[in-house]
Amino acid sequence: VEKGFVEGVPKIKHPTQVRDGCLVAKQVKQPFQKEAMWRASKPLELIHADLCGPITPQTLAGNRYFMLMVDDFSRYMWVHMLKSKDEAFATFKKFKAQVENESPYKVKVLRIDRGGEFTSQAFSEFCNKEGIKRQLTAPYSPQQNGVVERRNRTVLEAKRSFLKSMSVPERLWGEAVRHAVYVLNRMPTKGVKNMTPYEGWKGKKPTLHHVKVFGCLAHMKKPSNQLTKLSDRSIQVVYLGVEPGSKAYRLFNPKENKIMVGRDVIFEEKVKWSWAEAQNGEQGEQPGYFRSFFNSSTYGEEVYQNPADDENPSFQSPVDTPSATPTSTSTGNQTNSTPLTFDFSNTSLEHNEGISPSMFDNIPVRG
Repeated sequence: VEKGFVEGVPKIKHPTQVRDGCLVAKQVKQPFQKEAMWRASKPLELIHADLCGPITPQTLAGNRYFMLMVDDFSRYMWVHMLKSKDEAFATFKKFKAQVENESPYKVKVLRIDRGGEFTSQAFSEFCNKEGIKRQLTAPYSPQQNGVVERRNRTVLEAKRSFLKSMSVPERLWGEAVRHAVYVLNRMPTKGVKNMTPYEGWKGKKPTLHHVKVFGCLAHMKKPSNQLTKLSDRSIQVVYLGVEPGSKAYRLFNPKENKIMVGRDVIFEEKVKWSWAEAQNGEQGEQPGYFRSFFNSSTYGEEVYQNPADDENPSFQSPVDTPSATPTSTSTGNQTNSTPLTFDFSNTSLEHNEGISPSMFDNIPVRG
């Protein structure tokens, strides 16, 4: 009307009052700020916290959640594994005592969502007693705590990459999360200029020479008190990161299904552990039973049938006697069986110098 695009409409002044009909039909969410208007100037001045989970399957220790805390000043992260949400309060008290003991600062402000684990009466009373101010996000507005929400996504993405790239079972997701936080604390981020979160919190530059590929094959030396003259000197394990509070590696033994800590370790960072073989179950050796590599429909399934004769010095290998027939001698109540053998005269064998032709292997078949 003002610009003369239409005719027949009087010039009127539009009212500024809120119209219910317009809001019901067209109301949208208000935009969020891309950057915070205020940043902490000292460590622990503002802590972002959030709980992530439940995650399935549960870890070896039965954990289904992890609680992530982020320092607003340095962007340094701490992660704790939880079995249930009700452990969040005890975890925060443990975290507060730890960080205040490591630094001359105290936790002043805690920014969290309105989850029941953070709004309980015990949690509120503890914060009031310690003088910690709580900043609660608006309902269904995780963007107001975007620092920890975005770090949660980054940690989960790194966790999935660790597990998938080395085919590590999902039940070890807790170790992948812990290692992801360890690595991300030592990498640059946009929230901190010209230093890593580790340097912002610790005041010194980190070293990364000890970090290996998560899930790679490792060889850990056995302790001397577990060795005999003929025993193996090392065992094959899987690298899971660095053991907190120790100058040692955190390792997983798939055969025994347990976490181990070791210092003398040699890594093969490009080699994966054969998890499929471990899941199917690797059968141990069965002394006294020698399986044939022939087709069972032609030659039979077992060549040597009596395990008691394994220590019998009269045992004669079928390879040394290519033409023989099974015999049995009886002495009293004891029966000595000789091995079944076959005629290999028509079988094409490869002759190598110094090696007699053999259709058998001295190692039993596994699986």
